[in-house]
Amino acid sequence: MNDIFDVHEERQLPESVRADARRRILADIHRPNRTVGWAPLAIAAAVVLLAAGAVTFTVTTNRSQELPPATAESQNRFVTPEEMYSVKDLQAPPEQAARCAAAGAGEWRPLMTASARGATVITYSTEAGPRFCELTPSTVTLSAPIVGASAAGTARATFVSAAGTVAGVLDPAFRTMQIGPGDRQAGRTLAVVRDGVFVSPNNLPLGSRGLTIALGGTPEIMGDVRSVPATEVPSVTPAVVDRPQSPGNPDSDGARRLADCFTREFSFRPVDPANWEATESLQLTKDETLQLGRYGNLLAVCVVSADRVSLKIDEETFSNGYRDLEVPSNPYLFSTTVFYDFRQRPGGSGDSDTVVVAGLVKSADVASVSISRPESPDVRADVHNGTFALPNIWLNEGTLEQRHKSEITVLDAKGTVLARLPIRI
Repeated sequence: MNDIFDVHEERQLPESVRADARRRILADIHRPNRTVGWAPLAIAAAVVLLAAGAVTFTVTTNRSQELPPATAESQNRFVTPEEMYSVKDLQAPPEQAARCAAAGAGEWRPLMTASARGATVITYSTEAGPRFCELTPSTVTLSAPIVGASAAGTARATFVSAAGTVAGVLDPAFRTMQIGPGDRQAGRTLAVVRDGVFVSPNNLPLGSRGLTIALGGTPEIMGDVRSVPATEVPSVTPAVVDRPQSPGNPDSDGARRLADCFTREFSFRPVDPANWEATESLQLTKDETLQLGRYGNLLAVCVVSADRVSLKIDEETFSNGYRDLEVPSNPYLFSTTVFYDFRQRPGGSGDSDTVVVAGLVKSADVASVSISRPESPDVRADVHNGTFALPNIWLNEGTLEQRHKSEITVLDAKGTVLARLPIRI
């Protein structure tokens, strides 16, 4: 294949094979020796690998009284960079553009806007070449002018932010790009590519040293995987606080656990880390503790054990990959499913069939939630500081016909049902 994203024609397999493939792939995505912070890309990559091997499985949404079933277009498809980063071509949201203008963007023409996990990057076209303006709820970071374009057949990072954004220029012949920390086989994420410019918002984890870049081109211009040493990566551009936010309370045990999560290497960098509020804490197993945190519409899910800490940050967008395994979009809440209780296998990998369904509520009317399963008793949780956690959820309960028919019930303070939301577990 000349194009790294070219795939074979889809071929359907028996339902039992598809169901088993889904279980094994999802468990493998969250192995302990992988970086949980990079799980969103891993989910997208799993879909690509399945397609490349002509293996497919279908995930469909069962009907609820409030929400329509999933459409065919939303079922088991590759998440494009444009969807992953909510790309807006040739435009920038007015309020965010005004913040960039105040920082020095002036009358520059926006080329595109891309966002992930609270970091929004506006790419501008200027007479001196492309410039990048990154915004978090609290800060603005403006890139320096670029000296020279990228030479033919090359790509060059020109901007790195404290929030883990990396952007730069590349040969316009390259049409696709993945980028991640150096000296690692796993962990590359898709970048948005436009007219010789690339941007990857909030995707370099803490502890990154150097870069790994994979380029995809055409039959005439072939791409490959390239290592960029740390000495050739731009220094982090300092951010400027232009919208001060209220800091979180740092004194509780939960706040200390959350702060520890936020400083671990090879995790997503949370934007404005001092402003997060620790919310729910829960003992998952004898050795594992769940810590949730919230910052506006951002949810942090951290699992702490004696030998590792894993972190996932979600905002109910495709920035965390394939969302059809969560509750559909609704006015009440969004969910984030995280594996835990791994069993070690020979060779150092791990296996888990147990998840916690965490979530963030979007309506003050929501007081509690519960999840119903094909076999296990319902699990119920109260909402604490806008978040909730439903632990001890086992995958693949019941027959093949019963699977993927779990349901989350949303209740108010009086116990009135506000919604029944399907979730694919």
